[in-house]
Amino acid sequence: MSQSSLKGPLLVLAGSLCFSTSGFLQAVAPDQATPYVVAGMRMLIGATTLFLFSLLAGKKLNLRNWPVKSVLMYALALWAYQIAFFNSLLFVGVAVGTVVSIGVTPIASGIISTLVEKKAPPAAWYPATLLAVIGLVLINSVQGAPLNATGLALSIFAGICYAVELAVAKPLTQNHTAEESMMLVMLLVGLGLLPFFFFYPVSWVATAKGLAVAISLGVVTAACAFSLLVAGLKTTPTTIASTLTLAEPMGAALLGIFALAEPCSTKTAVGIALIMASILVLVFAQGKRRS
Repeated sequence: MSQSSLKGPLLVLAGSLCFSTSGFLQAVAPDQATPYVVAGMRMLIGATTLFLFSLLAGKKLNLRNWPVKSVLMYALALWAYQIAFFNSLLFVGVAVGTVVSIGVTPIASGIISTLVEKKAPPAAWYPATLLAVIGLVLINSVQGAPLNATGLALSIFAGICYAVELAVAKPLTQNHTAEESMMLVMLLVGLGLLPFFFFYPVSWVATAKGLAVAISLGVVTAACAFSLLVAGLKTTPTTIASTLTLAEPMGAALLGIFALAEPCSTKTAVGIALIMASILVLVFAQGKRRS
């Protein structure tokens, strides 16, 4: 198995693990922080980070030949995801909202791939996705969790939006680097979230703790996470990548256990093991397929 054949899936996996720190960072954010302002600051700081990175690295930014359709679709899907996901949490809670939205993503990706690309997902996608979804449910299982039709619908819509992001990401790296592409997309999404700053408090960002959280969210969960994800999607099938992104809640669970001293039940341990198994199946199946 060649090293290059594993590069794409491993980049997607690394990006997903960067995403997994967002819950921890939001947990230690000031009490005044709201999901809308957090999301907006995350996008704007992420775009700024990628711009500064390109300047410091001496990379000349290519501002021509953008795949306008893909850029706008990715930005719109990412903006809609932020709105749908964070609102769903108000109705069904963090655990259920996360399970539904992230669990829907690989299923929606498989349907999109079949309809748009006219090809069925790779054989390894089916057992790997099943293992990952079961693991995800075990990790996030909550007794007596509230069920609300509006909240569940928003969670499902958020998962579909994430699947759309994965489906339209590949053209972004045809003439541009992942950093350039995500700098533009995150700038557009950040500007689209600015109106919320007039309705929710933003003063918490000026505190030492708030600024540290905002910068960490922008650098780690936006600039690094999205760049790694988009770079990995260049050589990784969308259906494979969509299941690999389920490493995000696994990483969040591990971070909660080791950094926040959260209890680790048998269900949590089995869930983490199942998601890790699904990741191994996909990574090595993709590597074997490409080699």
